[in-house]
Amino acid sequence: MNNLHNQHHLAGGNFAHPQFFNQHGNQGKRKMNNDPNRPKRPTSAYFYFVQLEREEAAKRGERINRVADWTKQVSAKWRTLTNEQKEQFQVLAAGDKVRYSQQMAVYTGKDANRPKRPQSAYFLWLADFRVRVKDKFAEHKDILRAAGEEWRKMTMDDKAPYEQLAEEERKKYDIKIKEYNQVMMTMMMMVNVIMMVVMMTE
Repeated sequence: MNNLHNQHHLAGGNFAHPQFFNQHGNQGKRKMNNDPNRPKRPTSAYFYFVQLEREEAAKRGERINRVADWTKQVSAKWRTLTNEQKEQFQVLAAGDKVRYSQQMAVYTGKDANRPKRPQSAYFLWLADFRVRVKDKFAEHKDILRAAGEEWRKMTMDDKAPYEQLAEEERKKYDIKIKEYNQVMMTMMMMVNVIMMVVMMTE
């Protein structure tokens, strides 16, 4: 079981994934997302068990030639396990679910705790420009066109206050994102420690 945990840690909890069976054409066709940056779906307790069974079969020198038949046997064995026997796999699954939730929050940009990227000098200035001309233009595109023209005509001295403000915002962001990443890393380490404790008690 230690090897199973090590693979989970190194692979981000993505081995023994249902995609393994899709590749062998025996568990239906799932439309997979082709974005390489999208976090891998969390692995269920059952599929952690499947991976362990594959490892044990490999140790015995057994080859899985008929995946469908082998899967039925493993599924039947899973149903005979007690809740206590399933607990170790459920802990791994819970940890991987945390990993997936955190990574998806970052991927979709919906993590309310993640610091927002700072605005550039232009966009800081644009906010002030909108206030000045809000009654002069009816169309949003006209505001942007006028803003672009005025920004290009501005001197370096005119832009300096916004450049300075943007730099200050970047420094604040660097500090906040570093703290955020440390918190995320700590959370993942805690999950891994819990899983290791469970493995050691088996």
